[in-house]
Amino acid sequence: NLAAKLSDVRDEPYNVRIGAATYKQLSDNARLSKGVDMWDGTYELKMGGKSYKYYRSSYHWSIG
Repeated sequence: NLAAKLSDVRDEPYNVRIGAATYKQLSDNARLSKGVDMWDGTYELKMGGKSYKYYRSSYHWSIG
Protein backbone atom coordinates (compact mmCIF):
# COMPACT_ATOMS: atom_id res chain seq x y z
CA ASN A 1 0.00 0.00 0.00
CA LEU A 2 1.51 3.30 -1.13
CA ALA A 3 0.01 5.34 1.73
CA ALA A 4 1.59 3.04 4.32
CA LYS A 5 5.00 3.22 2.64
CA LEU A 6 4.83 7.01 2.32
CA SER A 7 4.05 7.29 6.05
CA ASP A 8 7.40 5.56 6.75
CA VAL A 9 9.43 8.13 4.77
CA ARG A 10 11.31 10.41 7.18
CA ASP A 11 12.59 13.55 5.48
CA GLU A 12 12.20 16.64 7.67
CA PRO A 13 10.65 19.16 7.36
CA TYR A 14 8.29 17.36 4.94
CA ASN A 15 5.72 15.76 7.22
CA VAL A 16 2.93 15.07 4.73
CA ARG A 17 3.09 12.99 1.55
CA ILE A 18 0.40 12.00 -0.94
CA GLY A 19 0.40 9.92 -4.10
CA ALA A 20 0.30 11.66 -7.46
CA ALA A 21 -3.22 10.36 -8.16
CA THR A 22 -4.46 11.95 -4.93
CA TYR A 23 -2.69 15.21 -5.75
CA LYS A 24 -4.44 15.35 -9.13
CA GLN A 25 -7.82 15.10 -7.37
CA LEU A 26 -7.19 17.96 -4.92
CA SER A 27 -9.33 21.06 -5.22
CA ASP A 28 -7.60 24.42 -5.47
CA ASN A 29 -8.52 25.02 -1.79
CA ALA A 30 -6.55 21.92 -0.76
CA ARG A 31 -3.65 22.58 -3.11
CA LEU A 32 -3.11 26.34 -2.98
CA SER A 33 -2.52 28.90 -0.25
CA LYS A 34 -2.71 32.52 -1.37
CA GLY A 35 -2.27 31.29 -4.95
CA VAL A 36 0.90 29.31 -4.18
CA ASP A 37 1.02 25.51 -4.45
CA MET A 38 1.64 24.05 -0.96
CA TRP A 39 2.88 20.77 -2.44
CA ASP A 40 6.41 20.00 -3.66
CA GLY A 41 7.01 17.27 -6.20
CA THR A 42 7.01 14.95 -7.92
CA TYR A 43 9.24 12.38 -6.24
CA GLU A 44 9.47 8.64 -6.71
CA LEU A 45 9.24 5.76 -4.27
CA LYS A 46 10.23 2.27 -5.43
CA MET A 47 8.04 -0.50 -4.10
CA GLY A 48 7.52 -4.05 -5.30
CA GLY A 49 9.59 -3.55 -8.43
CA LYS A 50 7.54 -0.50 -9.46
CA SER A 51 8.09 3.22 -9.08
CA TYR A 52 5.32 5.43 -7.64
CA LYS A 53 5.15 9.21 -7.88
CA TYR A 54 4.28 11.32 -4.85
CA TYR A 55 4.19 14.90 -3.59
CA ARG A 56 5.29 16.23 -0.22
CA SER A 57 4.48 19.29 1.88
CA SER A 58 5.94 21.09 4.87
CA TYR A 59 3.29 23.81 4.75
CA HIS A 60 1.77 24.96 8.03
CA TRP A 61 -0.51 27.71 9.25
CA SER A 62 0.15 29.91 12.26
CA ILE A 63 -2.38 29.75 15.08
CA GLY A 64 -3.43 32.99 16.64
